[in-house]
Amino acid sequence: KKLISGLVMRLELETIQYLNVLDTIILFFLFFKGFAEDLSQFPDESFDAVIETLVLCSVNNVEDSLQEIQRVLKPGGLFCYLDHVKGPESTWLVTIQNFLTSTVSQFEIQYIPVFRNAPAVPIVKQSYFLYLQFWPKLVGNCHLNRAIAKSITSSNLFSDVQVVDFTPTFSFSMGGVIHLITYQIYGWATK
Repeated sequence: KKLISGLVMRLELETIQYLNVLDTIILFFLFFKGFAEDLSQFPDESFDAVIETLVLCSVNNVEDSLQEIQRVLKPGGLFCYLDHVKGPESTWLVTIQNFLTSTVSQFEIQYIPVFRNAPAVPIVKQSYFLYLQFWPKLVGNCHLNRAIAKSITSSNLFSDVQVVDFTPTFSFSMGGVIHLITYQIYGWATK
């Protein structure tokens, strides 16, 4: 029987779990706390597989995370992933995802003299939105509007990339909130 090493990345508890598998039986877990953008605690080409579930939506830098995943994979190693992704362009869903994820303030300040020969007074000419970033603060830095499939395929870090779009069926109800993550992907990529 062959001993296979793997890295399972999950958002919960900000843990990265190291596991060894004998065929399909999990032998043990060792837990490491860290960030997907910095897997320096693991040497190059350490793992036969990296499994990521709902992590790339929450990392600070998707590209750095993908580079680290590729670095710790052995040659021929497999990167398996599952994430929710940005909805189709020009839809209400993506408008809401963009609003909840990256609402930023935009103020244009003009200095206008109130009286002739008087010093200019700052006047806020236009305000657009307040700085909220509501969703990432509420749900562990989750970015609803990331095009993760495009990030993986355009990274050129993997020799073979397979992406499957799907819409999950949920057995529970969270009201309209569940529609924010209706579009999801899963797939695998080979180093």
